[in-house]
Amino acid sequence: MSSFEFVFGLISVVTSLALTHMIAGVVNLMRNGARLSWRHGLWTWATFALLIGNWASFWRYVALDDWSVFRILSNLGYMISLYVVCTLMIPEMDRHEKVDLVAFHEREGRRYIGAHFVFALLAILSNLASNDAGDNALWKSSLAAVALILTVIAFFTRSVRSQTAVTLVFAVLATGFLIGNTHVLPG
Repeated sequence: MSSFEFVFGLISVVTSLALTHMIAGVVNLMRNGARLSWRHGLWTWATFALLIGNWASFWRYVALDDWSVFRILSNLGYMISLYVVCTLMIPEMDRHEKVDLVAFHEREGRRYIGAHFVFALLAILSNLASNDAGDNALWKSSLAAVALILTVIAFFTRSVRSQTAVTLVFAVLATGFLIGNTHVLPG
């Protein structure tokens, strides 16, 4: 087993746990007839896209031989922070409990948006700190920086219309990130 396979396996476990939490949560919301929220839905989609896009982005390290403790921990750290975003985004609910996602977003949105701020900041720092030859860390960090700015705007914006617009832009950006990273996977 190569160093990459070992580290990618660990990243995949964290990704799988976050993905399982999101999928099970969405199924429970559907099963219990939740009142939907556009803002929460867009944040959920964007987080899903970031989760899969970030997992796929690790493929660029397939030929990397140098897996320092710093590189492992910084990459693992920002993926764990994304797991936290995923868990905060899905409401805890009892069986057959109706959840109002509009009210949930109003009450808990700042928590998962704030957690996303931490994730974006850690992603920027990890990208900049582990800049390799041929690795475009500034470009990758600029995408995370735009997401960080959008997150700050969403965190402080109280207008439903403005927050929805910012979240829509963020979801489109996350979708582009997902497509850009998954199209390079082999096979």
